[in-house]
Amino acid sequence: MRRREFEIRIGGRRLLAEEAGPEDGELVIYHEGTPGSRFLFERYVEEGTERGLRHLTCSRPGYEGSDRQPGRCFADAAADTAALADAVGVDSFYTVGVSGGGGPALACAALLPDRVRAAASVSALGPQEGEGLRWLDGAAPENIDEFALVGEDDAALERLIRKTIARWREIRTVEDFNASLGELFCEADKNLSSEMQAHQVSGCQRMGDEHIWGWFDDDHALSSDWGFDLAGITVPVTIWQGSKDLFVPPQNGEWLAAHVPGAKLRLLPADGHLSMLDRHYGEILDDLIVAGR
Repeated sequence: MRRREFEIRIGGRRLLAEEAGPEDGELVIYHEGTPGSRFLFERYVEEGTERGLRHLTCSRPGYEGSDRQPGRCFADAAADTAALADAVGVDSFYTVGVSGGGGPALACAALLPDRVRAAASVSALGPQEGEGLRWLDGAAPENIDEFALVGEDDAALERLIRKTIARWREIRTVEDFNASLGELFCEADKNLSSEMQAHQVSGCQRMGDEHIWGWFDDDHALSSDWGFDLAGITVPVTIWQGSKDLFVPPQNGEWLAAHVPGAKLRLLPADGHLSMLDRHYGEILDDLIVAGR
């Protein structure tokens, strides 16, 4: 299967990307969660290839291989995404954003309406100051404690991220991985496919100190003004959310679906955070294709 890694420069800043799938396939730009880099899960690429799609992703600024962009907001991701599409010679594309990548995907839908054919936000938080949104109510304590530090004690946030990354680098087995997430994993997330489990373990082992600032800046972007208006989105959007999600409480998906014009909500009662992608990524792609026609 065709894969290639390349880098682009945006105002002197390096962005490292990966493209995978059929060379002539329609393009899906994938925004990874927090923390995460450009390494595409093989099954996502396979399911895209079966549908005539190729995938393109990047390490967001501050993650492995990409220069940091301090103070970035989600709106900045739209400019980076447009530059990536330009680099592979594509005018229009689909986009998927997962967890911490949901905001960047929605930014593309809002700010690149002539280029985005359809967008999917999967297991993603809404804006912290969203009117009526009980942002982290029902989340596992690990996420509540982490986001309580953002902007209040950034030195403590940095120490927490450094400590977590150091612990994740020592993960060698699926049992280690599940234990490392504490109360963040619901039962569905503890019973992922062997392929998804191996991908997650591999991702933890790749964690380096250069991931620290990508994670730190993602937390700030999630907790700050997103830099665009959800109400201005005009392209088709689907919000995918698992009812059992302990990373991102399900009211976030419901809130986003109610505040993005015309958005469809896919609320899946048996799924958590990672199980959503493990079980339903093909359906997410099918939905994009239909919506973007």
